[in-house]
Amino acid sequence: MQEAQIAIKQRFGKNAILRGLIQGTTLTVRLLPAHGLILVGISTLITVIGGLIPELDSTFNVQMMADAEEYFRQHGYGLIICDCRLDQDIERESVQFLLERMVDGILTIPFDKTGRHLESARSRDVPVVLLDRVATDFKTDGVVIENIEASHLAAEEIIRFGHRDIAIINGPNSLY
Repeated sequence: MQEAQIAIKQRFGKNAILRGLIQGTTLTVRLLPAHGLILVGISTLITVIGGLIPELDSTFNVQMMADAEEYFRQHGYGLIICDCRLDQDIERESVQFLLERMVDGILTIPFDKTGRHLESARSRDVPVVLLDRVATDFKTDGVVIENIEASHLAAEEIIRFGHRDIAIINGPNSLY
């Protein structure tokens, strides 16, 4: 048996997925605020996290995943990022793609407002954490900003500095 293990190690090197299967690592993810950004903290050993965002050309989405990836990398973990291109079918396919790669958790900014596309993760006991948005039909942990309250505070601060002509520019109404 030892000779077989040595041969496998020499041929294939480290295999995080195989190690996770042998060790039986099913994990949880908790969120920690750091410097105003959302980072993900690990409560037990995690090998790979799946990240799912609605579009790669959004600075906000990319920055969220970049911050998470930096944190994971510093702690020896990996992040696989999928972009659903604002398409619910691709989002559902991406969840399946991540589950087939045996990710230990999914960190997502959901496009499908119901969250039904995430049920397959729940059925496999893969933790899911929502960022920036809640899902109407999928209850799980998440981190969201109180956008209305934050907008009021920002406007009050701008007014305090004497500005009166104030406008807001945001993304498509379908996302908010």
